Amino acid sequence: MDTKIEEIQENIFRICLRPPGSFISFNHFLIRDENPTLIHTGHKKTFADVYKEVAKLINPQDLRYIAFSHFEPDECGSLNEWLEAAPKVETCINKICDWSVKDFATKPSKVLKDDDVLDLGKHQLRMLETPHFPHAWEACLFYETTTKTLFSSDLGTQQGFKDASDSKDLSEEIVDLQVKLGYMPFGVPIANGLKKLHDLEILLLATMHGVALDQKSTKNLLQLLQTKNNEFCSDLFLTPV
Repeated sequence: MDTKIEEIQENIFRICLRPPGSFISFNHFLIRDENPTLIHTGHKKTFADVYKEVAKLINPQDLRYIAFSHFEPDECGSLNEWLEAAPKVETCINKICDWSVKDFATKPSKVLKDDDVLDLGKHQLRMLETPHFPHAWEACLFYETTTKTLFSSDLGTQQGFKDASDSKDLSEEIVDLQVKLGYMPFGVPIANGLKKLHDLEILLLATMHGVALDQKSTKNLLQLLQTKNNEFCSDLFLTPV
């Protein structure tokens, strides 16, 4: 297992793992604050690896919140292991995601509404409901309002085991991979998702797979996604939203 920890913003850490043979890495983000928060639990089989890295930053038993975008193994596969390891922790998700999680998790969740904010101390974590963006109808994204960091889940996915940040424009690479893998639905879902992010100031896009993108690279990516989506809608004689 390849692992690395890097601080991407003040007291926001990327814990990056790449299992043997995987073409992508998996990022888990720890916000170290009065109410420490983990974004993405990771797979059940990598719980011990993530736990070990978290323990280098905080006492894992002090973990207060867990948040993730949608119900998928890399997002929340080891949720129950974390609920057992951290007695004070609450899972923070939206109502639709909770329909799946409450049948899976060993403890009830803290259900958030669109634009609800979690007070972590120096950081504030805002939940944005974004159905089907990046995918799954229960999808949401989390935005840290102090550092203006968007935890973007699968939006921005890249291949490889990369350092935390890169100044290169990776938007073409990202969109090409998205089209190849077909994991984000073109059409109304992407249009609505981009609309949700339009007026948001994003200084850092903390992707789940790959490097974090700076403000310029994020803007380029969102613009390219808009262009590709408009082309898709045009080809199907749809009116872009």
